[in-house]
Amino acid sequence: MNPYKAHDLLDTAKFNIMANCLEYAKERTNECTVWEEQGYVSCADWDAKCCTWWPCSWGCKLLTLVCIGYTFISKLVCVGWVWISTGICLAWEAVTTIVGAIIDTIEFIINPILIWLLTIVELIFSIPLIGRFLKWVWNLAATVLVNIIFTLFSGILDAAAYLAGIRPQKKLRICTLIMRNEQGQPLIGISAVVDMINETIKIFHREANIQILNSTPVQYHNNFRREPRTADESWVQVLPGTGSSSALDVRCDGPGFLEDLGTEGSERGTLILQHCQFGLGRRILNYGAPVTVLIVRSVDSGLLAGCALGPFTDYVVVAITSASAGGGLSPGTPVFSKARNPLLATLAHELGHKCNLLHVSSINNLII
Repeated sequence: MNPYKAHDLLDTAKFNIMANCLEYAKERTNECTVWEEQGYVSCADWDAKCCTWWPCSWGCKLLTLVCIGYTFISKLVCVGWVWISTGICLAWEAVTTIVGAIIDTIEFIINPILIWLLTIVELIFSIPLIGRFLKWVWNLAATVLVNIIFTLFSGILDAAAYLAGIRPQKKLRICTLIMRNEQGQPLIGISAVVDMINETIKIFHREANIQILNSTPVQYHNNFRREPRTADESWVQVLPGTGSSSALDVRCDGPGFLEDLGTEGSERGTLILQHCQFGLGRRILNYGAPVTVLIVRSVDSGLLAGCALGPFTDYVVVAITSASAGGGLSPGTPVFSKARNPLLATLAHELGHKCNLLHVSSINNLII
């Protein structure tokens, strides 16, 4: 199965909530207390079974005292480490909040200059065939150099910190665009797209302690924030003009890669450059870059509700209708509504692919 093929059937099962620093500290402290109680019970059971004849009784009582002492000290060590790791986690959250605010401010100040400088690069990348291929090479190289080498190193540290109870919050930026049909009418109401974004926000916050942010200037973010953000209509742009059928009806998988190399990919690159300008520098570097979400009419590759082309592109597409009769839906069937609740998670599924998650076989998984 192609790891970037997007299914419309997404899991609706309940998941465990990803705890933040303080929540995890509370959970681990409770676990330490439960472990202590179980230890004392085990010591008492041992003592009850002790022999009554001397000197065996003395030796047995001595072991009971050792058991009790070990349990008591282990509880102190357990709770102590929990609060040490919590202190490190909170300190990291404070540092990243301050540093993030500084970076966001600098980015806001220099973004107008970056737009002029980097627009030329993006225009080159928007040239059909040659430019789009160069974009692929650049994205792939940046993925290897940044997302693999740096992320592998930081990922090892992050995994070790995670096991130690240090679980700082992360961020993901998106820019969402609704296309218009050939008659100039928006494909779908903004409120429906906002519902999808809010569902995605909840999933990422619940499952991975990731805050999804709107890719706009000066989005100061407090890493101590316990609740996920709530998207509103300001998160979504309706593109002007009219759309062509080639832009509205998108292909995925192998044909999708060919399409991205051609004029369709060039058109998408131009749209992103025009309407998702903030974060352009991040997109060039391909680290911390916003992901553009294109709301299209259909994805013509089986029964799909969306598509992501892996590390080669910086956008995902989400369809409002099915283009195929396969899988139980007839062509033109709406697949983007509250009535078909699992499909509200389509964007979360596609963003999962952009975070290098591959398909799994379990039906109880978002990336099915």
